[in-house]
Amino acid sequence: MDQRASNLALSLRKVDGKSEEYSITETKRLVVHYSTKRAKKDSHNRERGLTKLEKDVASGRLTKEHLTNRGYKKFLSLKGETKIKVDRAKIKDAERWDGLKGYMTNTQLSKDEVMAAYRELWQIERSFRITKSELAARPIYHRLEHRIRAHICLCFAALKVNKELERLLKKSGCPWSVQESIEIAATIKTLHGFIPETGKTIEYMMIKTEEQRELASKMKFDVKNSFTNS
Repeated sequence: MDQRASNLALSLRKVDGKSEEYSITETKRLVVHYSTKRAKKDSHNRERGLTKLEKDVASGRLTKEHLTNRGYKKFLSLKGETKIKVDRAKIKDAERWDGLKGYMTNTQLSKDEVMAAYRELWQIERSFRITKSELAARPIYHRLEHRIRAHICLCFAALKVNKELERLLKKSGCPWSVQESIEIAATIKTLHGFIPETGKTIEYMMIKTEEQRELASKMKFDVKNSFTNS
């Protein structure tokens, strides 16, 4: 955020729930929102981080190599040639931002729609985690555009199937996650048999546990021919 945008954000009157939007360029707008709850959380987290930081400073373990703009170490400064100290002026400056959240947008959405859309960001982040963990998607280094597009398409299709299964499990009242349901389903075996006299093929699903029975029932598996322990 540039200096002008920062000044505009800090100009917002700090009333709980208040929001305002500002024009930055012809196509960009800055939406700023203030929350008392967020302000308390920001202050609490900073104090907790500073407590640990001051202990580290007092221990003498910190050197100028620890000076960084990341995390709470941004509140450190160098005194003289070697001594590290906590910079109170930086802390005071950070306090001005407590409770404020800014959203930069080039859309035509209203300020409320912009904030609502951002609150759903966790869904996108969760989808990335699912893709990398449950779907075990791995980086594949492509050079040609059509291969890159194909790889992205496959990842998206797999994610779509995963999300649809998640929806169906929730709709049917299953108590398990997608991964847990897949693991249960993988333990259900099907026996295939052939009757020479009739030329018919028969199938029997092996339902052995309560979890298998509940999953098969809720997801409406075809279990009219099945062996069970009951």
